Amino acid sequence: MRQYELLNLCLRELQGSKVPSDKKLRIEVLLLQTKLVLLRKEVESRVWNDATSEREFFGLYERVSWVCGRDCQADRDLLIGQLEKLKEALNDYSEAKRTDTGPGTKERDRALQTFTRTV
Repeated sequence: MRQYELLNLCLRELQGSKVPSDKKLRIEVLLLQTKLVLLRKEVESRVWNDATSEREFFGLYERVSWVCGRDCQADRDLLIGQLEKLKEALNDYSEAKRTDTGPGTKERDRALQTFTRTV
């Protein structure tokens, strides 16, 4: 899967960078968490050979390369935000497929829906 390969490239870029340790660790954790989400069947089937998704992950790789070559706190923070949003969007899609609810539905709302159906 091309997206997975791009995340691996991001991790390699990060390894050789001079990004401060705390930010480097945060970015690395987010990249690894995103890789784990990609391994879920419902996510993998959605992004497999999806050109839009591949472009998004390539853009992420370019952002990581940019951040690794610069010493700019604002760029690092933007990258962390981008990674968090990407991971959350993939997680929302995965959760929606598993529970047959729409993306973005909160766990509390699903629990309430389940409760009201059984009463």
